[in-house]
Amino acid sequence: MGPGHRWEKGQVGATTLVSMCWDHQATMDECGEAPGQTGTARTALMAGDAGVERLVLVHRGPRLEGAESECRVLAAVARAFDRDVVLADELDVIDLWWETEPGERL
Repeated sequence: MGPGHRWEKGQVGATTLVSMCWDHQATMDECGEAPGQTGTARTALMAGDAGVERLVLVHRGPRLEGAESECRVLAAVARAFDRDVVLADELDVIDLWWETEPGERL
């Protein structure tokens, strides 16, 4: 599959999507950054379309830091993705194994 391949909804076969999330979607749309990067809404839609169980947001821009902004991020993501969301910080180590039952990993 080459560039531009489009997956059918839920066809990806992964449990976790790791995606950069640079800014709040409205800010990115207003300043013209949205076409080249993912913001809160587009990242959530992508995770929902992929059918994953967990979304890990990495490489978050400075406006997505702090408790108040992180609450806004989670609220925006929840409108399109109602599963597990991790707000990762730079250099965080994220365990990508998913425990289904104690001691059993996917």
